[in-house]
Amino acid sequence: MRTVKLAILWGSLVFSSFAWADEVPVIDAYQNDNGETASATATRAPVTLSSEQRIVVLERQITNLNRSLAQMNNLQQQLQDLQGQMDSQKHDLKVLQDQVRNQYQDIDQRLSTQTKKATSKNTDTDSTDAADNNVEQTAYQSALNLLKKKQYTSATTAFKKYLRQYADGQNIVNANYWLGQLYLLQGQTDKAIAQFKTILKKYPTDKKTPDAALQLGLAYYANGDVDQAKTQFIKVKQKYPGTAAAKSAQTRLQKIQQTASDDSSSDDT
Repeated sequence: MRTVKLAILWGSLVFSSFAWADEVPVIDAYQNDNGETASATATRAPVTLSSEQRIVVLERQITNLNRSLAQMNNLQQQLQDLQGQMDSQKHDLKVLQDQVRNQYQDIDQRLSTQTKKATSKNTDTDSTDAADNNVEQTAYQSALNLLKKKQYTSATTAFKKYLRQYADGQNIVNANYWLGQLYLLQGQTDKAIAQFKTILKKYPTDKKTPDAALQLGLAYYANGDVDQAKTQFIKVKQKYPGTAAAKSAQTRLQKIQQTASDDSSSDDT
C-alpha cells in the first residue's frame, strides 16, 4: 500500500513539476553584449529550468515527502503500541478486580461460617469446657502415672490413646515426648527417633523441644549411629545455648570423645 501511495505521489509531482516548471522565474541582473548593466527600465525575462534542475527539485521534494511519511508511520506505530498497552492494562485490571472480588467473597463466606459455628457453640460451650478439660487432664495424668510406675507397655497404650483422642489437647507435646521416652526405654529406637523428630517438626518453638532434640541424639546413640548422635548433640548446643539440654549435650559429647580415645588407646596396646 505504501509503494502505491509513493508511486501516485511521484507521478503527481512529476506531472505538476512539468506543468509549472516553465513558469518558475529566476530573477537575475542582465548585462548587454558589452558587459554593461542594462537600464532600469529594461524588462526582465523569466529564466526556465533545465531538465537536470527539474529532477533535482523533484528529488528534494520527494525526499521531504518521504521524511514526512516516515514520521507519520512512526507516529502511527506509537499510537498502535499505546493502544496495545492500554488494552493489556485494561485486561490486567479486570483480572485483578476479579481476584479481589473472589477473595472478598471467600473471606466473607469463611467469616459467616465461623460466626455461625461460634454462635452454635456458645450455647453449650460454657457448660462443657470445664468438663472436657478435666477429662483430658485425667487421661494424660493416668498415662503419666503408669510411666512413673514403670508399667511401660500400659503407659505406651495410654499415651497413644490420649494422642488419638486429644490431637489439640493442652498436653499434646508432653504426651508425644513421653511416648518417645517409652519407646527408648523399651529398646524401640527407630520408633523413638521418629517420635522425637515429630516433635521437632510440629512444635519447633515449644518449651519441651530442646529436651526432645537431646533425646533424639540419645536415640541415635542407642541405635548405634554414633556419628549421627554427635551431629545431633552439636545442633542442640548451637540451637539452644544456655539450656539444660545444651549442657547435657556437651556432657554427652565429652563422653563420646572420651570413649573413642579410650578405645584408641586400647587398640594401640
